[in-house]
Amino acid sequence: MRPWHQAIPNPQDLPAVLDKLLRQVHRHAAHQLLLNLEGLPLLNPELQKLVQLGWLPRLRRSGLRRLALLLPTNPYNRGVIEGFLWLAATEPLPYEVQYFANLAEALDWLTDAELPTAEADWRRSWRTPALLRARQLRWRAEAK
Repeated sequence: MRPWHQAIPNPQDLPAVLDKLLRQVHRHAAHQLLLNLEGLPLLNPELQKLVQLGWLPRLRRSGLRRLALLLPTNPYNRGVIEGFLWLAATEPLPYEVQYFANLAEALDWLTDAELPTAEADWRRSWRTPALLRARQLRWRAEAK
């Protein structure tokens, strides 16, 4: 799921936007989510507390399997997000998380772009990553 929202110029609007995002994740039963945090407004201590203690625990229970994050360009916000990530590492996450500097790489990861799509790619599929080969074997076994 890749919801779109225009830039958030007022940091006080962030809680409403995050709540709307979680409602969309639940409504669509999304398993994958791309969060573009590049233009995130400055997170003051009050917003940091709200995100850390209110929103992130709800995100954990959302049913996501994969979360791709485009990190903020603002150094202060990047530090805040990295702090959230460090705190989240104390408990196992129920979903995979990857952090990206550009949109194309994030979309590739979310959509399993490494899956061969052309006939020539299938001939070289034995060179795919081990995890993908294991998934392919499992899919074949389940299909039988």
